[in-house]
Amino acid sequence: MPPTNDLSLVNVRPRISIDGNVRANLGEAALSMQIHLPRFGMASAEVRLLNWGASDRSGSSGQPDFLFQDIRLGSRIELLLGENAESSAFSGEITAIEERYGDGAPQLILLAEDLLHRLARQRHNRVFEAMSLNDVIQQIAGEANLQSDVNVASGSATWLQVNESNLAFLMRQLGSYDVGLRLHNGQLRARDDEADPEPVALDPGTAHNIRIIADLNQQPREVKVNGYNLADDSATSGSSASITPAASGTTSATLLSDLGWQGESTLPHPFARAQQEAETLASKQFRQRANRFLHGEIICQGNSALKSGREVQLNDVSPRLAGRYRVMECWHQFDMANGLRTRLRVQRPDWNP
Repeated sequence: MPPTNDLSLVNVRPRISIDGNVRANLGEAALSMQIHLPRFGMASAEVRLLNWGASDRSGSSGQPDFLFQDIRLGSRIELLLGENAESSAFSGEITAIEERYGDGAPQLILLAEDLLHRLARQRHNRVFEAMSLNDVIQQIAGEANLQSDVNVASGSATWLQVNESNLAFLMRQLGSYDVGLRLHNGQLRARDDEADPEPVALDPGTAHNIRIIADLNQQPREVKVNGYNLADDSATSGSSASITPAASGTTSATLLSDLGWQGESTLPHPFARAQQEAETLASKQFRQRANRFLHGEIICQGNSALKSGREVQLNDVSPRLAGRYRVMECWHQFDMANGLRTRLRVQRPDWNP
């Protein structure tokens, strides 16, 4: 039998840095915090603070006062978590400040987004002509003064940005390629996730809740993509029925074949404009669906090392579910009642029935 789920709380307050200065009074005033780290898109954070107490500002005579009047919109914020609160879980800029009254002492809520929010502030109508998608992403990152780590597709094509923000345009293009778009170590990252050299071990004894489903709904046996190359006046087509690298266990495509269930999926969009593009899109679209054969949610003790793109090793569950899972979305949550917890959305392409 797996160990009982009698877990002590990790009641560790975050440390909060504003414009490069760690401020102890902010951590002490923290009532709750949530950090959202998606695989695809902009990371965000919300910190709720008690905004009332003895102030050390000159002239206050130690009387109760609003404590954080100096915090400004646009300030840089960093949230550090862990037993020693030394690991940075979020870095960004304060984009909204809310004040609340009427439910006890005044409260201050800081809302922040990582630097990808700057890509959402530039909207364009333009054409990227005869460029690879890699080059398009690197150009847009350079316009925002962001370094980039890009490896998506090298084939040349024409890309239309039609009254879209830079962020929306990139997310639309990359969504078809099953490539995450996020800030990673200060760089705009757009490339396939690699195998995690040190997956985080989790089991029913270290997790508050584990829910995993093996789901054949919307799983394909094969994905096909059709299009047309106007320059060559020729049709384009691609198909894929396997993932690379190959899964070690039983995949959804194998199960569908064993059951005799149909599962061919022809995608009308995006329209493949070259043969290489059709083959790449078919491979990536099949992989995107197949990787979600097993998916679910894990809530565990707070672990600042966990983030989207990493992997967890799930142990002490049934043999068919044990193994590595990719983290697709991650939330770090702190409050006075539950301490620090981490919630994960995970998936994998195979199991061992």
